[in-house]
Amino acid sequence: MKLQHFDIDYCFNFEQDIHIYSLIVENPSLYFKVCNELINFNKLDEVSWVLAHDAQEIKLDNILCIHDFFELNLNNKKVESLIDAKILQILKEQDFLQEFSQLNNLLIKINNQALAEMDLPIKSTDEVTYENFVKLSDYKINEEIDLCNKIITYIDLFIKLKNVKVVVLVSCFNILTYEQIQQIIKQLQYMGINVLFINSVDKYNFKDVPKIIIDKDLCLI
Repeated sequence: MKLQHFDIDYCFNFEQDIHIYSLIVENPSLYFKVCNELINFNKLDEVSWVLAHDAQEIKLDNILCIHDFFELNLNNKKVESLIDAKILQILKEQDFLQEFSQLNNLLIKINNQALAEMDLPIKSTDEVTYENFVKLSDYKINEEIDLCNKIITYIDLFIKLKNVKVVVLVSCFNILTYEQIQQIIKQLQYMGINVLFINSVDKYNFKDVPKIIIDKDLCLI
């Protein structure tokens, strides 16, 4: 897996032994551009980021970009949709037809008994499909209070539910302490995830995490 921006003369090569990089962009205009293109790539006409695997370009939606750390919600609509889609896939693949037939018979019995108590022309849906079963189940993730654990859990969700290839963390040096980021790095290394930190300030140094700096004059350091 390789990730590169046309305005940066460096390729983030995740195919070697390095899976975590730190990019410092001190030039404000370029910093905004590289971050905005990752956050809003699906809304822009042109994007200078390229993600490739085995010399073939792949879609940028294989990247999970996190920038709104304090607004992270483990049960946002995107996560809920991914969970529902995964559960629906499992139900269809493992063939629960017999169980759903029994469930539908029970539903008919309950409805018939309840409606018999009412002298009204009421109809009911007597079939539970995989789709409305998933919707009814209303799956939720247990919320994390600790911000580091929430970030790690959020990443883990997208790795398992969407199979994202690269995680980009934007501006976290301005929010998290050295110890917190070190905790995140340690866990993501253990999980074997490809990670790129993007920040505007050269604030921290981490062992085994290569640092690439683009200064205010757009020179690569």
